[in-house]
Amino acid sequence: MVAFPFFFGEYLGPGTGHRFHKNVMVDNGLGGIVGIGIEDNVISCNRAERNLDGVFLLTVGPGIPLRNTIRDNVLIDNADTGIAVVGRAFDGFVFDPIPADNTFKRNKALNNPLSDLFEVVFDFLDFEFKPDPNGTCPNTWEKNAYGTAFSAEGCIGPSAYFDDDDDSDGCAPELDEDDGDDNALKDPGFELQLPPDQGGWIVFDPNQSWFTTDRARSGHQSFLNTAFFGVTGSLQEFPAEPGSLWRLTGYGLTSTPLLGGPAFGIVQFSFFDENGNDLGTVETAGQEFPALASNQVDGGTPIDRWFFLDTGIGTAPEGTATIQAFTLYVDFSGNPGQGVYFDDLKLCALEEDGYALECKEFDDDDDDDSDSDSDSDSD
Repeated sequence: MVAFPFFFGEYLGPGTGHRFHKNVMVDNGLGGIVGIGIEDNVISCNRAERNLDGVFLLTVGPGIPLRNTIRDNVLIDNADTGIAVVGRAFDGFVFDPIPADNTFKRNKALNNPLSDLFEVVFDFLDFEFKPDPNGTCPNTWEKNAYGTAFSAEGCIGPSAYFDDDDDSDGCAPELDEDDGDDNALKDPGFELQLPPDQGGWIVFDPNQSWFTTDRARSGHQSFLNTAFFGVTGSLQEFPAEPGSLWRLTGYGLTSTPLLGGPAFGIVQFSFFDENGNDLGTVETAGQEFPALASNQVDGGTPIDRWFFLDTGIGTAPEGTATIQAFTLYVDFSGNPGQGVYFDDLKLCALEEDGYALECKEFDDDDDDDSDSDSDSDSD
């Protein structure tokens, strides 16, 4: 399974037998979770808010999403739908069938204006969504809490009871939940301005990079990198072991169009040996720039909007002693006054939890990350 961030929160596909568990997808341009050609996967205990769609399963040619379990997810305040399951048709003829044999169970989908639950085909002749012309019910819907639904008659069934005064969302993470226990970074939201000798950010050039209240995705501050014919940024360093798996995520924003090129902002990480030599990652071995970099905030990015940045997973090579995590802005365009803001970064050391990868806890405080009874496939 592959996961591409940026316009999607996560794009899953094609892939078989994987688990996408306890993630938060917010403010992505299209879907929070988009699946094409995925089979026998579990999408569980995730939160998707303020995307175009929360979960979007689409058939394109032979890529039919089949036999997936989508359960215990919270899908609210998206621009269109909470869960959309979509095939394609022309004048009533279905040429790409609705994804089938999937189970949607105990999801909470509310305040999604087009429809909370949506099992349809898109008819290209009329350019509109319609229930399955054949009147079939290709999927199983059980105990989902929702306000509105659109499907062939009788397919989705009644909503499960939900209490407007109950803020509990089961095993799905809270939108602003980040107690830092599984985040290696110190001051990941740039609120504390810790000095480097207290584990804070090491700034390349304070004249070109600084903490600021001009923009903030959460809290009151973010970190701005600017540059003029150069590269600026900040970093933190931590111990790491060979073979360990890591992932760096965060959010980036530009307040003005990034003109010319190259001009872009990224987060990235790389591993180093005990002598400070840059080893890159196993995945980037042999590349000119061996660090594992995220997608970019660049000239094609709309201004004044936070975009999710994700390096994906990188493996520490033999000889690794430390990992360095960076915010970077690269600008050789010759246009002064350009830069990228960064906020809400997270550096995870990943460990196996069953057949899923979870962020490792970094302290010995009481761990209340155990799932509720709904964090299982049983009723």
